[in-house]
Amino acid sequence: MDAEGNPIRSNAAYHPERLKNGETKAELLMRSKYLLMVSPEKWTPSQRERAEILFELYPDIKTAYSLTHSLRMIFAQRCDREAGRESIKKWYLKVGEFDNKAFNDIAAAMYDREDEILN
Repeated sequence: MDAEGNPIRSNAAYHPERLKNGETKAELLMRSKYLLMVSPEKWTPSQRERAEILFELYPDIKTAYSLTHSLRMIFAQRCDREAGRESIKKWYLKVGEFDNKAFNDIAAAMYDREDEILN
């Protein structure tokens, strides 16, 4: 704004900040969708670098990914009912520490149907 409160207009081109992998934040977020849906062992080296940058900039995304991945691993393992119950209880505790409404809702729904899930 100038001294009179009017916006200062400039025809200069906008150049967004580039991250260490050469992407802008918008590109980083857009290109991270796939890596957030798969296990880290399936990431390519460039996806691994992208995930490192993403998780550094957005720690809540890292926590959400970690919770999602750990729940995926609980369901992928073969174990008896009690071992499954213990794993899910530990997951509930992590969700409680994160204190995110979406994860709290999922945990509450799972808790209500825990016997069916463990079956």
